[in-house]
Amino acid sequence: MMAWAWGASRIIDVLQKYGSDIIDYRRLAVTGCSRDGKDAFAVGLFDERVALTIPQETSLGGIVAYRIADAKCTEKTQYNYNDQIWLCNSFAPFVQNTSQLPIDAHELVATFAPRGLYGIDNSSSSASQMCPQAGNMSFQGGREVYNALGCDSNLTYNSTPTNTSHCIYSENYTKSLTACVNKFLFHQSGETGKIEAGVTVEKKDWIDWT
Repeated sequence: MMAWAWGASRIIDVLQKYGSDIIDYRRLAVTGCSRDGKDAFAVGLFDERVALTIPQETSLGGIVAYRIADAKCTEKTQYNYNDQIWLCNSFAPFVQNTSQLPIDAHELVATFAPRGLYGIDNSSSSASQMCPQAGNMSFQGGREVYNALGCDSNLTYNSTPTNTSHCIYSENYTKSLTACVNKFLFHQSGETGKIEAGVTVEKKDWIDWT
């Protein structure tokens, strides 16, 4: 994931060097789904020149809160660490022990502020292993920071689809997607900032801070 983030930043270097002769580097978005959603999240996380990041159905290693995924979902950190190797060796002490993590994904979401971030998940039973309830709660936690900075309208989330397969686009996303593109890429007005969830957990059970 860091290799993808590094490579994307080198591309942006070239775009920045040549100004708007190729493309306006100040109006860039990055997106992907599943493992590419993790990559997109990493690209946006580590390069502040990305105006809009749109990670889709990332599961762990992206927008999903680790401690909620381990408590509530079938795809847990053990799978992503031992089988899919998305997580580095430093994560070893926290595999099956995510309640002891010093940070969680909601804090990574918060670091995007004040930039545009549109998280997409899928509440269909065929995609439930991606743990949309933990993605939603990451954005609920990240929203607290966006709120504190006065830019809560720049954080958007949608996991309302209930009848699509993993990584299949749903029209449920279109309204928010269009609004985010208009706002962050075309610098026009757009109704962004909604947190829309198809599957949730109780916010009070996971956020006891302000």
